[in-house]
Amino acid sequence: MLLESTPSSKERSLVQARYDAQSEAHFLRLAWVLVLNLLFLASAPALAADPQASLIATGNRLGTLGPCGCPVDPKGGLDRLVEWKVASKSAGLWVDSGQNLFPFEELNADLAAEWKAKAEVMAKAYRKLGVQFGLPASNDFAAGKEFVQAWYEKAGMQAVVANLEAKDGKPFWVKWKEWKHPASSERWAITGAVAVDSATAEINKFAQVLEVQAVLSAVMAEIRSAGIENIVVLSNLASDVNSMIALKEKPQFIVSSSIDIADKPAQLHTTWMIKNRRETQSIFHSSPDGGKEQVQETFLTEKWAPKSAPALEVRGWVQQLDRANRVVAVKKTQKAVKPGKGEYVANPYLCKTCHLPQYQFWEKTQHSSAYLALYSKNQHFDAECVGCHSVGFQEKAGFSSIADPLVVKGAAPRKSGEKPVLESVMETVFKEDGNETALDSRTQPERFKKLKSRYHAEMDARAANPGWSKVYIGVSCENCHGNRHEHFASATKKRTGHKITATTCLQCHTAQRDPEFAFKADLQKVACPRITP
Repeated sequence: MLLESTPSSKERSLVQARYDAQSEAHFLRLAWVLVLNLLFLASAPALAADPQASLIATGNRLGTLGPCGCPVDPKGGLDRLVEWKVASKSAGLWVDSGQNLFPFEELNADLAAEWKAKAEVMAKAYRKLGVQFGLPASNDFAAGKEFVQAWYEKAGMQAVVANLEAKDGKPFWVKWKEWKHPASSERWAITGAVAVDSATAEINKFAQVLEVQAVLSAVMAEIRSAGIENIVVLSNLASDVNSMIALKEKPQFIVSSSIDIADKPAQLHTTWMIKNRRETQSIFHSSPDGGKEQVQETFLTEKWAPKSAPALEVRGWVQQLDRANRVVAVKKTQKAVKPGKGEYVANPYLCKTCHLPQYQFWEKTQHSSAYLALYSKNQHFDAECVGCHSVGFQEKAGFSSIADPLVVKGAAPRKSGEKPVLESVMETVFKEDGNETALDSRTQPERFKKLKSRYHAEMDARAANPGWSKVYIGVSCENCHGNRHEHFASATKKRTGHKITATTCLQCHTAQRDPEFAFKADLQKVACPRITP
């Protein structure tokens, strides 16, 4: 079984237990890892991009096709990546560190068909890009070995993994592969390493490090015996493990898709450490400078909006998938959430009965219609997005069935294959939209105003007849004021709840998503009128 480079909470607790039980020598090794990480953080110099790059590196797409969800400056996007490729005219070695096909290590049964459809579009785009080598990492195997093997064939890529053994037949990957630059005939070798479960209940990180290092040492000795010195290691191992590999094996590059991402490319002695950002928000490219390779990172911002025919074609594929083929019937695999005592009220229409001025103010804010942007980008069933556009997602007192954030009073549980209520609401809102681009209130204020008006009209009508039992969608009362169950249950309706602080907002308005967020100034935009005695 393959593992993510970042363990689950259970796995982390097992690792911690193992750490606590080790001897003083164990902690000395931890101190050495800290030293390695400090060395790793050495900054790379600012460089000018070279269109004839020796190496191009991508990865860590996590199933996303469009730009990331940052509302200020969305980065990434398959179409922008193709535009960069066309504009740069780069003919270098293109490698990919994996973690691309799916957002998680296991398929969500509700969304498996949609996730696979996204992966198919990604494969077509990667063939158009001309990516030559890739690392099939843990998330990539979520749909099984056969699916990822077929994906690599459709993408026209060669999979490389040094330390993974196939348990059921011949693997579709190789331990390493040679590549020659078409212009200079310079020889390169590409290999890779993934995190592997040792089939025991516990995870022994240091045993894994030694195992991976032993395998890579043998492979790299074989590469060097073939007279090749330019070596690229693709990895989804953690940064401290990559640092150890760099110090011992000294490859020219380690390209990583691990989750602990560095701020910029950096050198650890003679090895360039490249860590692909989530959702492929940037691309790395190296070129020789004074006989030495130097690495530049280019962020895929609006500057790379598609203009060329190949990029526009890829954008067309994505838009067709997002709108014409969007999921309209999600299978229900989880029981309806019944948190019991302490559950969120999760119903601003119920709060409205006592707090009408506050409700009327809230309804005008963008918080109230937070699902509109998600739906326009077909991200309303993406777990990494829903958390900041709803209340109580994956919390004990909230909801966990991602397809069912709207619950109608007295409605029977949704049958398998039946259209979710959320989908029905959004289809009505967007029915006469006529605009298939992602919704952005800053650049499309009139369109946003119309859709927001339709959204509230639809939600208000459904709240009146037959009525909402739960409305988890949107950023509403309890996102700011905390769980109001006790307040609603109290006969005296005492003012319970926590004070709104910057921490409340910064859970979603992080520096990465909203770098211009200023708590005091921005709070005024969403602060409801005070309740008078």
